[in-house]
Amino acid sequence: MKQAEKVQRQFNQQAERFATWEVTGNEVNLHQFSRFCKLQADDRVLEAACGTGHMVNYCAPSVASVDGVDIAERMIALAQVEAERRQVGNVRFSVGPVESLPFADGGHTVVMSRAAFHHFADPRKVIDEMLRCCCSGGRLFIQDIIGYGDPEIDAYVEELEIAIDNSHARTLQRDEFTELFTEVGLGGIHGVEFRIRLDLVNYVGHAVQSEEMQTEVEILIEKGLGDAKLSSVFEQHDGRLFLLRNVLFLGGRKDDANRPEEGAQRPRILRLKLSEPSNHPLP
Repeated sequence: MKQAEKVQRQFNQQAERFATWEVTGNEVNLHQFSRFCKLQADDRVLEAACGTGHMVNYCAPSVASVDGVDIAERMIALAQVEAERRQVGNVRFSVGPVESLPFADGGHTVVMSRAAFHHFADPRKVIDEMLRCCCSGGRLFIQDIIGYGDPEIDAYVEELEIAIDNSHARTLQRDEFTELFTEVGLGGIHGVEFRIRLDLVNYVGHAVQSEEMQTEVEILIEKGLGDAKLSSVFEQHDGRLFLLRNVLFLGGRKDDANRPEEGAQRPRILRLKLSEPSNHPLP
């Protein structure tokens, strides 16, 4: 089965769980990413892989228009229900693959994707499509988890992620994201990296697993907790087990020539020690 088909099937199955999951709908995170993107009242926003529309519906009141695209029709149906509940009239939702976005060239001033790139078989193809839809002088933004620096730890958590959600493809490293932005010629590349704590019971519960995969998840967690090195990705508080993950907000500007200028500034990534960027000035 192709990766896109796997994502479509999995997210149609878990759409209701995803719609109520405290991570994707977290108001602090939505506010911080919106603030990082410096959204303006005249912005025409496009979110690729918008899921159940948390970001689309959140930023709609503060911009001119928002388009949301996702491959899973059940996710889009729930996003539309929420838009109607909020009575936002400047949003449009479409069903389709992000590798072939249903929009004309340069029609949006802001193109973003949130918590989705780890599901893509070909991240560069998605970046190219996002860039195509972005107007000259527009901005492109990504939010996603990033890989661990240690290869052994990273391989272990990738195995765990796939057991939790079999539509997981691969978590990119921070430098892979910045290289993608550099390769397509984005200017003014900047970002914020910070750590989050994911309640493991809640994290496992947001996705749908077969009985076989549920057993695999349990085995992998037990393996990690029993290993001195691998256990560094977990924390326990008040009887609850948390998975530690680093998250990256990354942005760049589409210049007229879509090529980096001679001697262009290297990507600026601010690494926070905070578990959330809630009270820190964002670049």
